[in-house]
Amino acid sequence: MSNETSITWKTKGLKLNEPPDPNPSIDIIEYHRSLSMDEGTHPYGIAIDAPLAVTLIKALREKVAAQPPTNELKHLIEGSFAITFDKNVLLKTISQPKCEGVRFYLCLKQAEQQEDVLSLVTVGVDANGKDLLYEFQPGIPVEDIQTRSLIAEYGYPPPRLQQSGPALDPFVLFKLGQ
Repeated sequence: MSNETSITWKTKGLKLNEPPDPNPSIDIIEYHRSLSMDEGTHPYGIAIDAPLAVTLIKALREKVAAQPPTNELKHLIEGSFAITFDKNVLLKTISQPKCEGVRFYLCLKQAEQQEDVLSLVTVGVDANGKDLLYEFQPGIPVEDIQTRSLIAEYGYPPPRLQQSGPALDPFVLFKLGQ
């Protein structure tokens, strides 16, 4: 893992054995990356600007729109175009000891009375990029897998949103990509 500094930023805070300061601050060093999944030098997530975000969203929408109307994945993606998680779930995930990031697994939420939708399963990852506190053991039945760290699902939506009208108002980047 590279220890090359990406950025240093200031936040309000006090220092040990420093005289009182009317505007106390401390420097926070943010490293280029905190995961070492491979020998690459790229971070696993990087800030982007709004035009790039909208371009990426639009590119997926165009690719999905080009699929035949009978394509089941097209229907699932159109119904699950954005998934929102409460900050408490994400903060609890990244606050676990040895957690260095969050992995999002695509999943299918099967509904009995509504339409199936795509969703996300979240799990923390350690410094090696491995699912936090989980070991692969072949042959173990799914129902016998022990929960060892926080896993979350059920971001918003589901249920299926119409892709126009007031229900779409919170999804600004999505609307800009239409």
